[in-house]
Amino acid sequence: MGSVDTAALRAAANKLGGYGEQFQKEVLPGMQDAQVPGVAFPLMATGLQSAYERGYGAGDLCTRVCADSFKTLNLALVRVANYYETQDQKDAHQFGPVTAPPVPEARAYDGSVSGADAIPSTVGEYAAAAGMGLAVGAFLSASAFLASSSAEVGAAATVFVVSLSIWGCLADPLPWGPAHDGWDAIEQVLGKAAVQAPKQGGKVVDEAGWKGEGPEAFQKYVEGPLSDALGGIQTLSGGMKEICGSCSRNLWMGILIYIATTLAIAAFCLLLSFDPEPASRAAAKWAMILSWVGIVLNLGIQMMGIWDVTGVAVDMIDTGFRAIEGAMLNDNDQMDAATIALKATDTQQIQDWTKWEPKAG
Repeated sequence: MGSVDTAALRAAANKLGGYGEQFQKEVLPGMQDAQVPGVAFPLMATGLQSAYERGYGAGDLCTRVCADSFKTLNLALVRVANYYETQDQKDAHQFGPVTAPPVPEARAYDGSVSGADAIPSTVGEYAAAAGMGLAVGAFLSASAFLASSSAEVGAAATVFVVSLSIWGCLADPLPWGPAHDGWDAIEQVLGKAAVQAPKQGGKVVDEAGWKGEGPEAFQKYVEGPLSDALGGIQTLSGGMKEICGSCSRNLWMGILIYIATTLAIAAFCLLLSFDPEPASRAAAKWAMILSWVGIVLNLGIQMMGIWDVTGVAVDMIDTGFRAIEGAMLNDNDQMDAATIALKATDTQQIQDWTKWEPKAG
């Protein structure tokens, strides 16, 4: 037996195990935060919700596969390194046998907000919920204020109809912030994992000189299916983060502009109530209401234009989805998580020290 370099095995095990912990602590929770309920998608943003849910489903499945693979590879490499350091099969068996993780099943997208998940659990979540409540309350109050201050001239119905129509271009902006942060956390981890994890195969085989079916299976997996999966998630997370940030900014902007404009016009209408001449008062109020209608409709047109621009973000999501799809396609051209999962035969070879031959010294 030649000189045994277990340092490379330990380093690779630690690196992959570290990414496994990051996936458990940051990536998988980030995926949970990234679920956006249906009420947060504007009606006018056609195609956005279906694209988002499709991308999310692929990313969720892919991240769970990678998390399991990182953990399994860590245990397998530690088992081999332990044996060669102690030359004691009994001690090595304390780390095994290592078995391949089950292939996760795709999960249905949960676009609802109910149950415990809808209850704030931190000060920040309570503040965000309160902020959204105030925003919606201000939206409704502004509309009611304008409608009541113009009711005497028959403009209340106009205010009511226009207020409802503008909501078709707006939606609940609150979920987009946590979703953006969730994708950002995922992107941060993947920025390193997608580059460093595939390199571990070369460090173990090419640099440390390990030979045999074990290191070959290890290198083939980390440089092939695992690398493709990580690259796909990295591409997807960038597009998903971009659209979440855009939706959050634009929805809040639209709501605030509507509230400010409506309150300003309502204040003018209220002041006009002190005009002693009914005819001039009615004409002035209708003029103010029509001015408000023009402003709000222009806001709706602007928001619709913004949602048209989301087609670019939808393309980014589709690019990420296709990257994951390409990694997960099976021989029948269907998406299958088993394509990127660590197979039982590969796991057996990687964790079996008899399949590892150290570099000849």
